[in-house]
Parts: sequence; C-alpha cells; structure tokens
Amino acid sequence: LWVSGMLREFRSVPVIAKGTSQDIYFNYSFQCPQPVQVNVEVRVDTGNTNDESNENNNSRSEILTCQ
Repeated sequence: LWVSGMLREFRSVPVIAKGTSQDIYFNYSFQCPQPVQVNVEVRVDTGNTNDESNENNNSRSEILTCQ
C-alpha cells in the first residue's frame, strides 16, 4: 500500500489462480489535518516473479480527497 508515493503497509499474498481475484484489506490509518488530495496505490508482483499474460494489470492508483 503506497500513500502519496511512500510505502505504508506490506502484505504477502499467495499466487492467485488464473481468472480469479482476491480481496486484500489494509489497516493503515491516515491522519489528515486539512482537506488534501492523496494518491493511494496498491501494487502486486512488483518483482515480476509470476509469469502472466498481462504484466500491466498489477497496480491500481486512485486520487482521493481526504476530509
């Protein structure tokens, strides 16, 4: 889990079978003293250790407004 470009939490996840998905939850608490936009990103297989037909679907990033 990356927040504003900094690694905040790490989870080890087993290999996910082709065509399936898995929900992973983080317990990270972010303190926001004022309204601000933050980039929240989750990355998997960052070392490209798993053979995949699509290596471009291993992350998701969202801009969130902290209030």
